[in-house]
Amino acid sequence: MLTNPLPEFPGNGSFIIHFPQYNPQNPQSEGALIVNPCGSDLRGFNYIHLLAGSDLLPNGFNSWMDNELADTLTVNNMSYTSNALLDSGNPFSLYYMNVNSNNSIVGIGSTVKFTLGPPVTASTTFVVTKQQSGLDLVQTSNYEVRNVFGIQFFFDFDVLYDQKNGLIGVRRNQNN
Repeated sequence: MLTNPLPEFPGNGSFIIHFPQYNPQNPQSEGALIVNPCGSDLRGFNYIHLLAGSDLLPNGFNSWMDNELADTLTVNNMSYTSNALLDSGNPFSLYYMNVNSNNSIVGIGSTVKFTLGPPVTASTTFVVTKQQSGLDLVQTSNYEVRNVFGIQFFFDFDVLYDQKNGLIGVRRNQNN
C-alpha cells in the first residue's frame, strides 16, 4: 500500500492543498501546502467523513477509504456516478463509463461538471477549451470502476486531508 507521507509528520495529521490560480502566461498567485493547519486555516471547509480502512499507519493513525467518495461526473449532461478519488498529482481527470470504454478524450466544447456528494459538498463546471493537461483534459477509463478528479478540481477547491479524524474538507479556492 502506498501512503502519503504528509500525515505522518509530527503534529495533528492533517494538511491543506491550496493551488494557485491557473494562468501560465501570468503566474502571479501562489499556492500553499499547509501542514498541521490551525483553527483559522480551517474556516469555510465542508467535510466528508471517511470510512476506516484496514491498515494502521506507522504513526498509529488509521488508514481511510479516501478513494470511495460519493460523486457524479457529468459530461454534456450525461452523468457517470461512481466512487471517486481526489488526486492532486493526476494531470487529467478520468470517468468510468463502462468496461468497454476506450480511454477517449472528451472533446473541445464539452461541458464537464464535478460534483462531490450526496450530500453535495462541492460542485464545479467548466468547458473543455484546449484538452490541456492540468487544465481541462478529461478522458474515459476502463481501468477501475472509479472516477478520478485530477488537478482541475484543485484549481477550484482547497482540499484538507485529516488523517487523524478521517475527514476530507473542501472549500472554494478564493484564487479562482
